[in-house]
Amino acid sequence: SNDQYFISASEINMNCAKSEDVKELDIPRLKHDCLNRFKLNPAKVTLNDKTQKTQFGLDIKDITIKDKLLYFTANQATLSNTDTVTILNSVLLNCKKEAETDPLEVMQILRDCLNFSRLSIADISNNKRALEKSPSTIQNILINSDSGRLNTQAIIKFLGFKAKVIINGNASINEAKKQIILTITDTRLPLGINSVKLLMYFLKKDLISKNITIQNNVITINL
Repeated sequence: SNDQYFISASEINMNCAKSEDVKELDIPRLKHDCLNRFKLNPAKVTLNDKTQKTQFGLDIKDITIKDKLLYFTANQATLSNTDTVTILNSVLLNCKKEAETDPLEVMQILRDCLNFSRLSIADISNNKRALEKSPSTIQNILINSDSGRLNTQAIIKFLGFKAKVIINGNASINEAKKQIILTITDTRLPLGINSVKLLMYFLKKDLISKNITIQNNVITINL
C-alpha cells in the first residue's frame, strides 16, 4: 500500500529455485534467482488505484517463470471504475522475459512481453454497473506480438452475426503515463471489407470506458 495503490490478495503460495552454486546467505542473489524461477499457485489479487478510482482484479490460475519465459493463466481478469466493468475470461499469456528484469515491476514485464508473446482470451465483455451483464461481443481472441508488431484474430458480432476478423498493428508503452498504446494499421473484416474506421466504430461501441479510450485508429489502455 502507498499513496496511490492498495493491493489485497488471498492466501498466496509460491515456490522458487536458487542457483546450485549459491552456498551461503546471499540475499540479493537469492531474490534475483527466486523472482526469475518461480511458480505461483492459484490466488486472487485486487489492485485498487486510489487516485484514479479504478480497480484491477485477477483470479489467477498459475504463474510460472522459467528459462526466461513467463507463463500466465487466469480464470478471469476485471478492469473496473465507478461506471463500467470490463471482463476478460480464460486468459493465457506466454512471453519471453529478460533474466534481469523484476517480475514485480509491471511495466518491465509489459515491455518484455511486447517483444515476443502469445495471448489468448476466451471472451471480453463490457457493461455499465447499473445494468445487467451484457453478452460478450468479442470472443476467441488470439494476439501475437513480435518486436511491438501485433497480429490479432478474433470472433466479433458484425452486422448481427458472428464473424472472424484479423487486425494488424503496433504496440508501445508510455511508461510515464502508465499506458499501453495500440495503433491499428489494417484489418480484414467479413464480406471482403477492409476498413479500420468501421472496426474502430464497433470496438468503441463495446469497449469504451475510463480505462480504455479509442480515438481514430489508436486504442489507449490506462493501467
